[in-house]
Amino acid sequence: MRQMPQETRTIEGLDVTVTMFDVTRSAPLAAKLGKVLAPALAELEYMRGIDTGSSKLEVMAALAPALKAGFEGLAAAGDFNLLAGEILAGTSVVADGSKIDLAKPGGITLAFGGDLVAYMTTLWFALEVNFKRFTSAALDGFGVGGQGDVSTSPPASR
Repeated sequence: MRQMPQETRTIEGLDVTVTMFDVTRSAPLAAKLGKVLAPALAELEYMRGIDTGSSKLEVMAALAPALKAGFEGLAAAGDFNLLAGEILAGTSVVADGSKIDLAKPGGITLAFGGDLVAYMTTLWFALEVNFKRFTSAALDGFGVGGQGDVSTSPPASR
């Protein structure tokens, strides 16, 4: 059996390790995420008129339709925590010297407590590990490629 690659990153002082999913786990999750995210991505058309000199208010106003569509997609998908649990299934966190498996009951709460920034950044990292190659290949297939290593990282954590 092929060993699945792992990536580790420090997020908000936590050592986070994500083990890449095999195809039997990543393909169904990709379909769920596509159903949730596709309407939001379609709404990003509003971002075309925004330039680098735009104010934060202008950027947020342009992002609003995409955010609304994204949240509606999450609501339609059912429980956000169930979807997040699927995304984090191959993820562990080392906090205070203890390894916490995020797939175990209570693992997410134990690892993050009330730190929403660490939680959301870890979700993003898990998505990046599992889908970066797929999304880069998809962009290439649609003629948007040529960008090589497409960065999927959110702003650096503090």
